[in-house]
Amino acid sequence: FANVLEQLEVSFYQQGLTKFQPVDFTTTGFMSPMIMTQMLTTIQSDKGIHNPFIQAALTANGVTPPICTFNFTSRLTDIAMMVATAHIIEYIWVAVYSGVVNLL
Repeated sequence: FANVLEQLEVSFYQQGLTKFQPVDFTTTGFMSPMIMTQMLTTIQSDKGIHNPFIQAALTANGVTPPICTFNFTSRLTDIAMMVATAHIIEYIWVAVYSGVVNLL
């Protein structure tokens, strides 16, 4: 599940950052569009680091990790929807990892 969730997150941020430009954040009301895009880029980059690690752990244990594709067109209609969706995705990520951390 962690592998799929990490792939979902990377794909979401890649699609969002490809679709929207810094000026789009300004017109939505963010005071500093560069800070917002840098923050989202950092999150996407961090998620990109997690996924290969998880895939390597699965492979080392004899599991072939699935490769997933996602289409977030309906959740990337505007910046407000992107930010709301990012909030939900990150909430799920924290809940999942908080629930299994004691099993590690």
